Amino acid sequence: MTRDRVLLAVFATLSILVAQPAVPQTTGAIQGTVTDSSAAVLPGAAVEARSASLQGVRSATTDSRGGYRLPALPPGTYTVKAFLAGFTTVEKTG
Repeated sequence: MTRDRVLLAVFATLSILVAQPAVPQTTGAIQGTVTDSSAAVLPGAAVEARSASLQGVRSATTDSRGGYRLPALPPGTYTVKAFLAGFTTVEKTG
């Protein structure tokens, strides 16, 4: 093997090792549907999630079916709040 091929092989091996995390990352998601008291879906509602294990706030807006998804959240206890103008704000913890 020439010197260039040896260096290329070493670099390729180091790249693979560096690309793998040393400790597996575990994340989850919070998802749901925002509805009113008559079970009608609420598109365009704002949804926020807060947790001591999360830096800042994660937010989403409900889609045309009232659905939302907050992906890649670290493990922990969350408070989720949904609000839309003209409706009562709802907050759930746990």
